[in-house]
Amino acid sequence: MNGYIRVVDTPYAAKTDHNGYARIAAVPYGSYGLTIWHPRARLPNGEMKRKLAVNNSSIAQTVQMRLR
Repeated sequence: MNGYIRVVDTPYAAKTDHNGYARIAAVPYGSYGLTIWHPRARLPNGEMKRKLAVNNSSIAQTVQMRLR
């Protein structure tokens, strides 16, 4: 059995559900850095980093990650 704990310094964090979806509500408009982590990600340190813009037209955004 494995367990993972990820400590982040932000109120805007989420864990995916059983379908792989995460929801972060009430994020103020603005530009942000998005970091997605998974222990089996095919990326350095298991992290995918992206810029994210939240505005009145960004209701939902989809990000996909390939796993090993």
